[in-house]
This record gives sequence, structure tokens and C-alpha cells, in this order.
Amino acid sequence: ERAAIKQYPKLNVAVILPFDLSSKNKSNEVINVIDFYEGFLLAVENLKKQGVSVDIYAYEEKGTTTNSIDTILTQPMMPHMNLIVGPMRVEHIPAISRFAKQYNIPHVVPFSTNATVTASSPTTFQVNTAVKSLYGKVYQLFMERNSDCRVVFVNCDGTGKEDYIAGFKKALTDKGHP
Repeated sequence: ERAAIKQYPKLNVAVILPFDLSSKNKSNEVINVIDFYEGFLLAVENLKKQGVSVDIYAYEEKGTTTNSIDTILTQPMMPHMNLIVGPMRVEHIPAISRFAKQYNIPHVVPFSTNATVTASSPTTFQVNTAVKSLYGKVYQLFMERNSDCRVVFVNCDGTGKEDYIAGFKKALTDKGHP
């Protein structure tokens, strides 16, 4: 049985990202945020063409302290959101996730691959898969496709991929792969 689709007369969407509108020189991070937001607005425009009413509440994610997030979450409209998109900074994700769970609001984390709250919050969704969760599948696929090859690791230190390589070596050893 298919679940019933919830219809809303109007969607309230909060977007919480570091737009950094006051800065003249934009960092790569801010350029990525602006590109994402432009794409998001194009999607909203398509929804509006289909007759869906969408109100967007854009909030500036500032700094790395939770003060700016707490200020956003206490805004009067926040409990009435139908969707929360953001934040970018990992340290802000738990507070927003807790809020979204409390008010049963779907929450999408668009950038981070390190969020760990998705397992404990049924309302939080992570767009980008955590790389470490893919490692096992990569190891398995490699061994299936290269079962007759001998694997040699060359100069693996200092690559920033030490966890990946250690896991790869262990997977090979566990399967008796040379």
C-alpha cells in the first residue's frame, strides 16, 4: 500500500546557509552556497508553475557557535515550517535536527558528508552519503572485479586516506586476497 501524499495549501521552507551577503570577496564555500541556492530557487519556480505555493524563509548561518542557530530556531515561524534545508556547518546540524524532530519537520542536510544525526533522527535526511559508509562496498566491488590480481599499495602515508587504505588492506586480508 502506498502512503497517502500530504497536501499543503502553502509550503513554508526555511533555508539556513552561510550566504555571507556583507562580504565583497566571496570564498569558494560561499560561492557554492549561492550556486546551491540559485538551483534551489529554480526548483521552487518549477513548483510554483505547477500551482504549488511556496514561501521561503532564508536565514544567515553565521560563525561556528550555536548562538546564531538558536536565534534562528526561536523565530516565530520556525515551528510552522514544512521543510528545513541546511545548515552547511557540521556543528550546527545537531541543534537543527533536534528542533526538526521536536516539531516533526523534514530536515535536509545538503552539503555535509559527516553528519551523524541522521541515524537518530527520523526527520533528518543527508543528501551526500558519508564516504566512510561507502568504503565496504568499494572494497567488495574491487575484489569482485579484480579477483585474479595482486594488489600493491605504494606510498600511502600522508594522503589523508589512511582510514580508507587501512580498511582496504584489512578487507583484502580477510578475504585472503593477495
